[in-house]
Order: sequence, then C-alpha cells, then structure tokens
Amino acid sequence: MERARKRQRLAEDIEETEIANRPDGPRSLSRAISPPKKRNRQGERIKSPFQLTRIRDLPEAANHDTVALKDILGDPLIAECWEFNFLHDIHFLMSHFDEDTRDLVKVHIVHGFWKREDSNRLALQEEAEAYANVELHGAFMPEMFGTHHSKMMILIRHDSSAQVVIHTANMIAKDWTNMTNAVWRSPMLPLLPDNHVEDASTNEHPFGTGRRFKHDILNYLRAYNARRPTLRTLVDQLRNYDFSSVRATLIASVPGRHPIHDTSQTAWGWPALKRALRSVPIQEGKSEVVVQISSIATLGASDSWIQKCLFDSLAVSKNHSLSTPKPKFKVVFPTADEIRRSLDGYSSGGSIHTKIQSQQQAKQLQYLRPIFCHWANDAPEGECR
Repeated sequence: MERARKRQRLAEDIEETEIANRPDGPRSLSRAISPPKKRNRQGERIKSPFQLTRIRDLPEAANHDTVALKDILGDPLIAECWEFNFLHDIHFLMSHFDEDTRDLVKVHIVHGFWKREDSNRLALQEEAEAYANVELHGAFMPEMFGTHHSKMMILIRHDSSAQVVIHTANMIAKDWTNMTNAVWRSPMLPLLPDNHVEDASTNEHPFGTGRRFKHDILNYLRAYNARRPTLRTLVDQLRNYDFSSVRATLIASVPGRHPIHDTSQTAWGWPALKRALRSVPIQEGKSEVVVQISSIATLGASDSWIQKCLFDSLAVSKNHSLSTPKPKFKVVFPTADEIRRSLDGYSSGGSIHTKIQSQQQAKQLQYLRPIFCHWANDAPEGECR
C-alpha cells in the first residue's frame, strides 16, 4: 500500500502561524535585526617630518624613504642658505647645490671656532676663499670650553618661502655617506601678509604649535647676538614668515648660565625638555625611555647629574603624579665589535666618543654600564641585555 504523501505547507498556512505567534506591538520589535556592515575604513597616513639619511652602501630596499643632502639643497629655487654645524667641508657643501645656481646662492656658514689660531678656523677660511658667495660667521662662546654643535640649515627661497632643516650630521662627506643620521624638515613656510601684526604673547602658545616654535627658534638665533649682531639679518628675515603649519617643539642648547624657573623666557637644554614634556600626556603604568647617543662627555664620578637633571626631566609628563612609576631608562651605545661590523668598520669609531682612562671616568662607566643596551638587531641572535 502506498504511503500517503505529506501535505505541502502552503504560504497561507505559514502566514497564519506567524500572525498567531506574533506578539503585540510593532513588527520591528520582534524581527531579528543584523548590525549594519562595518565600513572598510583605511587608517590615515601622515608623512613623518623625520627621515633617516641615505646610506650609500645599502641596497635600495633598505633606503626606503631616506633623504640625501642633494634632496635638501639641490633645488634651484634656493636663494640663501644659513648652515650651522660643528664640522664643515665647504667644498662638499657647495657640491650639493644645483650646478646651475650654486654660484648664485648666498651661503652663510655659522661655526664655533672662536680662537684665531685654531687650525679648523684657518682651514675653513682657506676653503671659503674659493667661493665669492660664501660668508663665515663665528658664534660667540661665553664659556672657555663651549662648543658649537648645532646642526641646522635655514633655507630662504626665490618663491617667497623658507624652510628650517634640523639634523644630526656634521657637514662632512663621512657623516652623509654611511653613518646613521636623521633629518627633520619643516613644511615650506610662506611669507606673512604685509598687514600682519605679530602676537606679543607668543610665549603663551602651547608647545607643538607653529607660533611657539617660531618664538623659540627666533630667541635661539638671537642668542648668537649676545656680543655682536652675528645673526640679526637672519632674525629679521625669518620673522616675516608664517610658521603656522609647523607641528613641532624646539629644544635647543645655548652655552652659559640661564634661569630655569622663569617661564616668560625660552628655556634651553634639559630645563626646556622638562618644560615641554609637562604638556605631553602618557599612558598610565610602567614605561621605558630609550636614549641613543654616540658621544658621552664627563658626567662626574656619581650619577647625580644624569639622574636628577636628565632622567628626571625625561620622566615628566602632563599626567605625572607622585604615584606615577619612574620609567626604566636604557642607553643604546655601540660596542667595539658592533663598530667593527658596521659598514665602515673601525674607521667609523672616530665618531664614537667616551673616555675611561681616569679614575673618575672609570667610576662613570661603572654606573652607566647597567643601563647600556644594544639594539636587538645588533646583538648576537637578537638577544639584548
């Protein structure tokens, strides 16, 4: 006997069942609602104003987004260049301007060789004599052992704009070839309108704003004029440019003795760093501060200066309190073997400076050694300590 077929459920039956089981109220309250599909948002990429310098002996892939000196100085629209540094090779500098305009660019070289018989000063004067468009400016040193280590270029252009370039390299071929250095470049700064009135309360603008940066860099340049008007012309020029596009804080050093509690003046050195970091919030909890350096001066037989001045300044933040744990400090400093294995080998060690000969220097090494670290990529098998 054939089994009776099951009667198909008709659409009318389904609708009647749904109506019978439907709770009172709007249908939207009982219907399952899927969340809307998330939009495929791509994160915004902001180009960093910091770049590493191009390394000659590394492959192209390893030089991604690096910058060469020619990229900075090779624009034929550069009308004037103020170059600040410790070591200078004028022939090397001039070779990086556009070949059609290099004899027309007004080049000002600011150096710190204040002794008339200094061999570096005499060599610089001899090199400058080969170029009619090069002018030397000696920075005044109020301290006998003061040095001029600032590394900066200020470019004035024919298209009514200017640019500030702050970097870590000496103006010599060695530093721009196979040595690791970095460059910060401001945006192009347009001229201010003729009717612009400068805000007299610029010092009250927050750190990280263009107005504050302009105020501080002009004060830094004015510090060169303590004994004679070395940079008065540059200050008068630069004050006419609009810095509103700059998002940076300038931390500069000026030799001499300065008040550290007077907030009406631009601070220098570690007090400036401390003041700026007070406006920067950080995440709660444990933290690390990693410092990379190539030179260590005489800091003293005890660690009082490095702890109470430098490290305490680096530990400050906007949300700092007595309960905030102190950061762990690490100092990256190369070993002799890491120097040997670098691109230029032992010859690059001429740029690495510290002393351990005297008893005081040996004590300095003793308290620094526990915080010395490698970059993991430089340590054997990536193990850092």
